[in-house]
Amino acid sequence: MHGTCGELYILGIFGIFSLAYIGFLAFTTAFTSLPPDINDRMLLPLYVSDVIALLAAFSFWGQSWLSNRQGWLKIVPCLIAALFLFQYIPESAAFIAGQHFDPGLRAWENSAIVKDVEQLPKDTPVISTRPNILLLWADRPAYPLTMDFSQSFLSESGPYGSDPQDPLQKIFSQNGAALVDLNDLSPQFIQKYGKDSAERLDLLIKGLVVYRQTPDGTIYFYPK
Repeated sequence: MHGTCGELYILGIFGIFSLAYIGFLAFTTAFTSLPPDINDRMLLPLYVSDVIALLAAFSFWGQSWLSNRQGWLKIVPCLIAALFLFQYIPESAAFIAGQHFDPGLRAWENSAIVKDVEQLPKDTPVISTRPNILLLWADRPAYPLTMDFSQSFLSESGPYGSDPQDPLQKIFSQNGAALVDLNDLSPQFIQKYGKDSAERLDLLIKGLVVYRQTPDGTIYFYPK
């Protein structure tokens, strides 16, 4: 009976955690100015919690209802857990291999711009054209800078940060975020909006404060 109670405790704890985590994601998605990107990485704690809860539930079921003749059914939760986890093994292995062995990414490890980002105050938000590089080598999470600007913003001449309707630009202009361009802001912008957008591209960074500039990139701040 003691073992059965233990499984119920585990089921209750991880069941409550799963519900709380779902509530947290729902709250942040509904009420934060920059909703989180709900992907497999964000949902991983929920998957792990659900697998543990399932194991506890099946273990309770097995100890309570299965006879010795049906004991082989106790392997069912292990098979379910293996199926849950197996689908992530190839993708996870490919991601880790790509991050740590891709010579293109390794070239940034000791770059000057990465070192400059490391020196930024820890409470400074960061926006970057290559957030994966900063997370990998500077240990700094960064908002990904996308090229999805509104047509009204593109038709104006204001610099990046002057669109109050763009949550990311508000963080840049109002929260003192650093904009880290790893020399690919220009090609990304032109690829998205065409060669005729070069004039708007110049206005995009005109007036921004250059904090650091290296051969590898530039760090900008919004003028105060």
